Amino acid sequence: MSSHHFVKEGQEPALFILEPISFQVASPLLEWAPLVLVSENVLDDVLRWGIKIDVVLAVDSRVETLTQNLFEQVPIKILSYGPTETAMMKGLDFLIDRKQSGVNIMTVVLDDLFVQTEKFLDQLQISLLDETWKWSAVSRCDFEKWFPKSTTLRVRKSFGLQSIQCQGLMAKRDFFESTADGIVVIRSNQLFWVAESHS
Repeated sequence: MSSHHFVKEGQEPALFILEPISFQVASPLLEWAPLVLVSENVLDDVLRWGIKIDVVLAVDSRVETLTQNLFEQVPIKILSYGPTETAMMKGLDFLIDRKQSGVNIMTVVLDDLFVQTEKFLDQLQISLLDETWKWSAVSRCDFEKWFPKSTTLRVRKSFGLQSIQCQGLMAKRDFFESTADGIVVIRSNQLFWVAESHS
């Protein structure tokens, strides 16, 4: 018996492939047939995956060449951006204009993206994925989720003196571990990020 998933358009998080990352990380996210955005610098890698790409982000000067090279992907949208923009900013603006509810951004270097994405969080639920971790922004300052015992989580503050309260977690060196099967609670008075391992 087959199962079919019916998801309202814009409700399933989009997948935004910003930097080179393995297909193994992307594969589970592709099962729900999300809207797929790809930065031009990883386009060749993603084309080798054999998946349907919906949007490519490229610098202005490359649009004509890409339009010719991507004829097999039609229909496809090529979003161009100028010297004062970045692929990520252009992509997130596009998703907000489409009334998209969320996005998973695949990247290698996370540090700058935490700060760069935070200004979009009032309009878009954002998660950042590298090869090991999935970081989710908790803009409502309250995170509750069931985890099995000994699950490893990481927490990133957005502000230096920000206080974080945890229930069901034990602090280790640079991460937290759930103390039992059950609900884990993380709270703060400001935005923070929580990471779960997906490797």
